[in-house]
Amino acid sequence: MEIKITTRKAHLSETFKDRAQKKLDHLDNFFYEENVVANIVASSEKERETIELTIKAGSLILRAQKTTSNFIESFDMALSAIMKQLFKNKTKLGKRLKVKAYDNNYDELLDTYDKDIDDLEEFKIVKNKKFIIKPMSAQEAILQMNLIGHEFYLFKDDNTYELNIIYRRHDDTYGLIEAATSDDGYHQ
Repeated sequence: MEIKITTRKAHLSETFKDRAQKKLDHLDNFFYEENVVANIVASSEKERETIELTIKAGSLILRAQKTTSNFIESFDMALSAIMKQLFKNKTKLGKRLKVKAYDNNYDELLDTYDKDIDDLEEFKIVKNKKFIIKPMSAQEAILQMNLIGHEFYLFKDDNTYELNIIYRRHDDTYGLIEAATSDDGYHQ
């Protein structure tokens, strides 16, 4: 597994990097893909240290972000959240993951990461909406989203005519998701 570490107003010790490498190496057993990439973004603000952990294996993306008073605890909690995602959705992920990884280490990993993991029932779609998508700018999409009181808004960009999604982030800023047709434009 390739590990990429980015820091923002933070410094990570070699101990942290070695620990992260060892723990993430265990995840290699779950993926068929050879080129699994783990991105760790560490940021520090006052006494809050945040780790954002994103794992990309083919088209599968797992992400968790945790904030505590130290980077090691934040990393452990983020990794635990990733493991919960893997265990909760193991039947949904089907052939994307190696089944033997669950069989060999399931009880041990379950004890290590969390005791209350249960398989989820089928995903339920409780509402279906259709609407006409009109070309508009990202600023207009934000306005429309705020007017209807939603957390995200699907729109067609008025310059490129591509479908995009504008969304409200946890810190009350906005994000824009643009569809990429190849890995060249892909960003996490």
